This record gives sequence, structure tokens and C-alpha cells, in this order.
Amino acid sequence: MRASRLGAALAGAALLVLFSAGPALADQVRVTGSGSGAEEAPDPGEDGATIEADFTIDTESGEITYTVSVAGNSEEAAASHIHRAPPGEAGDVVVELDAAAVNAGEEATVTVDPEVAAEIAASPAEFYVNAHSASFPGGFARAQLEAAGPTSVPTGDGSSASGLPALIGVGLVLAGVGAVALGLARRRGDGSSA
Repeated sequence: MRASRLGAALAGAALLVLFSAGPALADQVRVTGSGSGAEEAPDPGEDGATIEADFTIDTESGEITYTVSVAGNSEEAAASHIHRAPPGEAGDVVVELDAAAVNAGEEATVTVDPEVAAEIAASPAEFYVNAHSASFPGGFARAQLEAAGPTSVPTGDGSSASGLPALIGVGLVLAGVGAVALGLARRRGDGSSA
């Protein structure tokens, strides 16, 4: 009987963890990109230049928190953007990024129309991020965007953390089920009746 109560308590705690963590992250979508000068279009960018990007998009508010880092470029980024276009094509700017933050590889935030944010989150492969310099006005490096793993979120220092609350919830549910099963098995073994 004690194990059954413990199981019920664990299952209840798991549901609280799962449901309290869900709504806070429901409108957050993580999108990443990794590319080079060779991917820039219609003309190639700088040979040896690379770009790494990590975006967390709030589809409800339109807030985009990002870290974009460039390397191998001979000049600092004068501008950086998210553009709308599939791979191999140039497209219109839809989000202006902070060039100083890009040069430093630091986290920054921009707010855009929530419809634009939702489009990027829903179809990241239709968008790309790039960085421009004086010698490469069309862009010295480009990365097509893609959906990131659903259980990770950026921490602001270039790393990411897993969806720990969901993992804890699943663990508690499994522990609860195990405790209930153990309690039922002991009852049957004792010859007790419910």
C-alpha cells in the first residue's frame, strides 16, 4: 500500500513538472545554421570564411535571441541579416542583426513581426543568415538555417542545455509506474485483497 501511494505521488509530481515546463517553452523554437563563404550566392563569399548561428525564436512575441559567430574573414562584418531564399539563391532581408554582436560572437536580441518569426520557425530551410563586409557587399559567409533538436535551448554562452524538466518528468512517471507495479506485486504475494 505504501508503494502504491509513493507511485501515485511520483506520477502526480511528474505531471506537474511536465505541464509547468510545457507552456513556458511552447512558443520557443530553436533554429541553427553553419556555413561558409562558398555557400554565398549568387557570387561566392570570402575563401575560408565561416559562420555559425543559433537562434531562439519566440513565435508569439516575435523576439529572436541569437548568437552568430564569424571566423576566417579578413574584415569585420559591416552588416548581418536573415534573408528569405532557398539554398543557392539570394533573397530579401527579413531580419537585421547587430553587426557588433556578430563580430564579438555575443548573444543579442531583435524583435520582428511575429508573422515573420513564425515563418522562420516553421520553414527554416527557406531562410539563411549571412554577414557582409566592405570587400564582400553581397556577403562573405552564408549559412542556410535548419531546425535544431527539440530538447535543447541556448544558454547565451554559445552552448545549449537539454530540456531537463521534460526528462525529469518522464523519469518520475517511470518511477511512479514502477512503484505502483511493485506495490501490486507485494499485495499479491502477501495474499492481501484490495
